[in-house]
Amino acid sequence: MDVAERIIKEMELKGVKQKDFVEYLNEKQSAVSKWIGPNPANRNNIPNTILGKMAKYLKVDTDYLLGLQEEKNRVGTVVTDDLRQKITLEEIQKDPEKYLEIIKISMEQMELDKKLLALLKEARES
Repeated sequence: MDVAERIIKEMELKGVKQKDFVEYLNEKQSAVSKWIGPNPANRNNIPNTILGKMAKYLKVDTDYLLGLQEEKNRVGTVVTDDLRQKITLEEIQKDPEKYLEIIKISMEQMELDKKLLALLKEARES
């Protein structure tokens, strides 16, 4: 299944009308038709910025649309000590308490990473 086929499939599953999709993307109907039109031989590559918007609207990861992963809604890979887990939105929704601590640790790590990045930028500029 190619990118356009995955997008079309998600649109169908979610009942998304192409008119609404076009409007959300703020693109011309003709451009969107060239990306996800019915004839695969006539399709053009989708620009990365547009692919990101499409994924956001369809509530799936761009990696899923690109065929790089099978999970539609991967939140991310969380690394805590020796624990490495892939967490999907579906898993979190089924048992949020189970993942609360992992998510908290991950968010704390992200804040530390931001601070480290700021320090590295500051050091490089001086």
